[in-house]
Formats: sequence, structure tokens, C-alpha cells
Amino acid sequence: METNGAFDTTLGALAKPSGLARLQEHLENEGHSASPQELSALQKYTQSEITEEPALDNIGIRVKPTQGGGQFFPRSRRIDVTNPVDITTLSHEIGHAKSIDDPDSLYGRVQNIARGILQTQKGNETIILPLLMTLPLLARAKNGTYRSLIRKILGGAVIGSFATGAPVLYEESKATINSVRHAEDKMKTITRLLPNFLDYVRVASVPSLAYYVTKRFA
Repeated sequence: METNGAFDTTLGALAKPSGLARLQEHLENEGHSASPQELSALQKYTQSEITEEPALDNIGIRVKPTQGGGQFFPRSRRIDVTNPVDITTLSHEIGHAKSIDDPDSLYGRVQNIARGILQTQKGNETIILPLLMTLPLLARAKNGTYRSLIRKILGGAVIGSFATGAPVLYEESKATINSVRHAEDKMKTITRLLPNFLDYVRVASVPSLAYYVTKRFA
């Protein structure tokens, strides 16, 4: 089924010649046909995942332009992917699907909350970082009482940021391991996925950086 230029299928369908043929038809219509080698690698990969976890057979795959190349939606059990024959991206998102099999579980709810907070923090970095980095200057300008209060505020920000970031980093690590495990060139896959992982680390570490600067110079 196609919706607004998108192509909808399932992981199970991509493990079969008929499903690959439909995918190739869609790609050709979009001017991005896949090579026989790419389709063969995709079929081999999907078959291996379904053999390990048969429940993945019904995971939805939507081929459409997607931010970051791929994204998993736990509640709808669907993966959006820009390039379906990009095994590195697809296997990373499948890793999320394997890990978050129930969005209403405690783990699923924690992931949803943590990702929402980190996304908000990342989207407001141009405000949050300058604000946090002005606190050390205020600490130097004020008396000991203010300095102690500012350090406590930043200490709370550090704890909150790491409490939020830890579940996301753990989940991203699991998804990355799934991708590397199915990769033929493991070092190339690690090199591709590492920058995105480090970006999560960076966002979670901003309050810690401000706290360190405050303790060092205030």
C-alpha cells in the first residue's frame, strides 16, 4: 500500500521474493532502484532477524524521507526508513523494535519520557547552554551563599540530565550492537553510528560541563 508517496510493507514481506519485487517497483518509480546485491543482502538480513525473533515478521516498514534516515515508532510498531536497503540504518531501528516490544511497559514509558526530555534539551541548546555557562560568572560575582546555591542548582541539573540520558544511551547502545552484529563490515558500521551516539552523550553532558566549570572557577 502506498500513502502520499510512501511505500508500506512489513519486515516479513521483505524476506520474500514477492515483497522485494514490490519494493523494487516502488524504488524504480521513485528513481532509486536497488541492485540485485542490495536486495539479496536485504532478504538475507530480514530472514535472519525473523528466524531469531518470529514476532518481528509483522513489524511495519514505511519507505519515505525520514529525518536521520530511520525512526522507530513503538506504539504503531512501525519503522520509517529513507533507504530500505541501507542495512546499517534498518538493523539499528530493528534493534529498537526488539528492545521496546511493549510501549506501555515500564521500560517503554521510561524511554518515551527520557527521549522527550533530551529532545527538548537539544532543541533549546542555544538557550540552555549560555544560561548554564553564565552561572559560574554569577558565582564569582556573588558571596558564598549565592555560590553554594548555584552549585546546588547545577548539581541537581547534572543528576537530572544523567538520569534522563542514561536510559536513552543504554537503548541506543543496544540498537547499535544489533546493527554491528548483523554487519559484514563491523568497523564501518561502528564508524557510521558512533557520531549519532556521541551526540546523545553531548546533550546529556551539557549540565555536567557547566557544573565542572563552576566548581573549577567559582
